[in-house]
Amino acid sequence: MNTCRLTFIILGILFLAGCASIDVTYIGETFAPTPYAEIFFQKSDIHKQYEVIGKAIVRAPESFSGAEIQKKLQKVACEKGANAVLINLYKQIKVGANSFNNNFANGYNPWAEGGPYWNSYSCGGNSVEYIYEILVKAEFLRYK
Repeated sequence: MNTCRLTFIILGILFLAGCASIDVTYIGETFAPTPYAEIFFQKSDIHKQYEVIGKAIVRAPESFSGAEIQKKLQKVACEKGANAVLINLYKQIKVGANSFNNNFANGYNPWAEGGPYWNSYSCGGNSVEYIYEILVKAEFLRYK
């Protein structure tokens, strides 16, 4: 029975982890795709004439690395016909919290009369786990 429960817990965690993704919202013009988009963090580093063709906002769970977010941003930029991406903001933001009262369950009965419930006992104390996301604001650039 414990092995079965553990299997379901692991499958649930893997399912939830698979649902996490990097979300890119783009507003702007679209051109023929480009093979590569450079990444810049300061305007002064761009040494070519360019025009801004659009803006993007990226939101991703904090579990994603900067490199993964950058790769996704470059992919979308190439699809939209950009030659470069200027990242204007890269910030971790608090989007929620989970509160626990440390009353750990000693048995869950989903078929109990009146609906599922946890049989619990008190361990005392409260804890809060904050949920963060990464927020990125960027401009997509096309060289003249």
